[in-house]
Amino acid sequence: KLLAVPSADAKVTTKDIERVAGDLGVMHHAQPRVVSLTQPTELGTLYSAEEIEQLCVCAHEHGLLVHMDGARIANATAALGGISSVRKFTVDAGVDVLTFGGTKNGLMYGEAVLYFPQGAARAQSYKDFSHENAQRALRYAPYARKQTTQLPSKMRFVSAQFAAVLNNDLWVQLGSSANEAAASLFDAVHSISSLELNDSPPVNSLYPTISPAHAEQLREVSFFWDWEPARHRVRWMTSWDTELSDVKAFADAVYRIVTSGAET
Repeated sequence: KLLAVPSADAKVTTKDIERVAGDLGVMHHAQPRVVSLTQPTELGTLYSAEEIEQLCVCAHEHGLLVHMDGARIANATAALGGISSVRKFTVDAGVDVLTFGGTKNGLMYGEAVLYFPQGAARAQSYKDFSHENAQRALRYAPYARKQTTQLPSKMRFVSAQFAAVLNNDLWVQLGSSANEAAASLFDAVHSISSLELNDSPPVNSLYPTISPAHAEQLREVSFFWDWEPARHRVRWMTSWDTELSDVKAFADAVYRIVTSGAET
């Protein structure tokens, strides 16, 4: 069972962990075992290495493991200082398991799962943390992968993609390219006040406000999803292969459609 926590910026806090951990040992509530953090979040916000370390300490104190959803970890790494930063906000911060994203960063297929036993070893000093449970989870990970049908027979083709993208830190370069494209789009259109784009995006996502009619017209230029339909918020994502010419063409369309004053 997933236990969601409400958040204005999509970031989990130590208070959230404390609140959910308060149900530990209460038979009438689901028993939490893992805290899952998304880096960057679904709203394009980022955890600093210090924030993640505080969350890991809090989780481990309550006997919980920490998983990081790194579907867009390349974007986070690029935004937080490059290749030298990734260890700081993952294993050094106390993360136990990381899903290392590939499909959102140029790979055709596949995500990698990284286990960090160092985090579990460090956390065994906490009174409620079971080092034995953490080691058991690590031992049985290959079997869980098989049981959940994540072991295709041609795994070498998945692995070959990671070998290529990890070479010369290409994965970080691709994440940086996507981030820069989003920043360029922000610079081009944030002066349109109705979009309500106030802050430059740290990664590759923007969340403007736009009328449904204008959104429909813009989708003829490039597709994007609604994000909060009730508030007319949409999500614009730039990609590892977004060119500056793509950004300019879309920005020109935004100006033409949104500032025309006409809705059909």
